[in-house]
Amino acid sequence: MAQSVRRGRYRALYDAKKLEYLARGWSKARAHRAGLRYMTQKLLTQFWRQWRASIDVSEATKYRVLAVPPEGAVTANDIYDDQDA
Repeated sequence: MAQSVRRGRYRALYDAKKLEYLARGWSKARAHRAGLRYMTQKLLTQFWRQWRASIDVSEATKYRVLAVPPEGAVTANDIYDDQDA
């Protein structure tokens, strides 16, 4: 008795890419690894987009680099100006 196997959308991406690579004449192992990399990239892209959509914008701004350094901080311009003198 055969069991039906439910395959997700990422498996469909993997299968399609693997077939594409095999049609190019790649070995089975190379096509398999390339298909896995492609599928993983798509999965991580989707995961990242969903995560970014779910976070609060004010929370995201906490992690941005300040455009203006704090007062009294030494910057690269200060270092280069000292060398020119």
